[in-house]
Amino acid sequence: MCGTQVQVKRSAGESLRITRMMLMAMAIQMCLWVPKFVAGYLPISDTNLILTTVAYWLQCMNSVLNPIVYIVMNKSYNKAFMDIIGKLFKFTKTYSADTTLEHNTNGRRQRRNARVARDNSSNGTMNRY
Repeated sequence: MCGTQVQVKRSAGESLRITRMMLMAMAIQMCLWVPKFVAGYLPISDTNLILTTVAYWLQCMNSVLNPIVYIVMNKSYNKAFMDIIGKLFKFTKTYSADTTLEHNTNGRRQRRNARVARDNSSNGTMNRY
């Protein structure tokens, strides 16, 4: 193993979720791109022009649906997306993995301090644990 190389062990559940997400993305891509290829083999006519236009817009919808599939089916993408949306619209709560208390070694202390600060601001007294 190289000095900078790290092996990541995934649980069976995480591997299954990733597999489902990729299968869903591939199925959507196939469903939305097949009409384009079918329309390419049809002879040119007014009806086929409409079908070609619809096939083009279905092809574009693939680019819209891919990020949605990733956001819905992957927790990391979901957290990052909510963090970006929160920053854009100035939400006070962030959903980033960097700021969650679970990833912090001093999580209990920070939760306790946040609770004390909240209690102090609500009733105007100084409570200490």
